[in-house]
Amino acid sequence: MLAACGLGASLRSQPAREIAPSEIYNVIFYGNRYVGDLETVVFLKPASSPFIVKPKSSIYYSIVNGISAPVAIKKAEAFFQSNPNYTGISKNRISVASTGQLIGYEIRPLYQPFVYGMPDVLTTSYTLKGKTVSMYVEINPFLKNRRFSGGNVEEGGRDAGGIPR
Repeated sequence: MLAACGLGASLRSQPAREIAPSEIYNVIFYGNRYVGDLETVVFLKPASSPFIVKPKSSIYYSIVNGISAPVAIKKAEAFFQSNPNYTGISKNRISVASTGQLIGYEIRPLYQPFVYGMPDVLTTSYTLKGKTVSMYVEINPFLKNRRFSGGNVEEGGRDAGGIPR
């Protein structure tokens, strides 16, 4: 879901076939608080972009500035591999709907669908106010309310091997 906040412009998300390899990015690594954390995503913002991207959680992210796209994608893949059910990535281009101006690229982890019932377990949304983009990351509501032995996904329900049940 992409939305505008107040009188801001609406945003558009569409699959990205390629991320410009020659561009330099500031990269937000969100989540990965524990082994198997599902609320994990990476966002690439062009270093030259006038937009400021801020995750709504103030403590679950880090930013690395000045990385090329190929290096950022490799780091994203390594970041996602803490979940033993990780299988690959999905890339989305986030832009201003009316102008097509690029805000950045969202890189999402994909998982074995038989474990969670779907390969893409996240719901992300972005709001734009002025030049500030707020990024919201949540577990898909279907999974958030799903009960696992030892707790639900959001509470980090785990078996002895650290895999969500």
